[in-house]
Amino acid sequence: MEHKIFQKTINRSLDFKTITQGSCLVGLFAFCMAVINLVSSHIGIAIINGVMAIWVLFNFLLYRKCKKDWLFTILLMSGISSLMIYYLVTGGVDGFSILWLLVIPPAVQYCFSSYYGEHFTFFTGVAIAIYMWSPLFELGYPYPVTYRNRFPIVYFFIAFMCNVVQHRVDVYRSRQEV
Repeated sequence: MEHKIFQKTINRSLDFKTITQGSCLVGLFAFCMAVINLVSSHIGIAIINGVMAIWVLFNFLLYRKCKKDWLFTILLMSGISSLMIYYLVTGGVDGFSILWLLVIPPAVQYCFSSYYGEHFTFFTGVAIAIYMWSPLFELGYPYPVTYRNRFPIVYFFIAFMCNVVQHRVDVYRSRQEV
């Protein structure tokens, strides 16, 4: 009985129509940012965003061909993680790109629901905290002390609020299914 409930939760958490729509938006966003960065002469960031757009397109086409949900999810999340870690370490354009990390909790909670979204959000937050609160930050972009001290806390607060909202949505969804 417990196994069926667990499997139902996982299946409900993976709404692949939402995930594919979300991935298309990520790809479109990455392409637009690549163009903006090309126009503003930030070639390195433009290349990274262009690679992300191609990665998302590749994942989308691969999913349409083989229909392996787990593979699509893993590849998409690894691409997003790689891009966000790159933004964190390099600062992107003048340190602004770190703000894109704050989009992860609501976007991932929406696309991947609570089962996968919470874990992805938590591990991203841990990576941010480790980077910002350890000597590793000396290897990358020179964020001000205020950013290094407060950004992980702000990230975890936003992640917590998104988790609370997603749990409420899950509760109301399960009540409607009864």
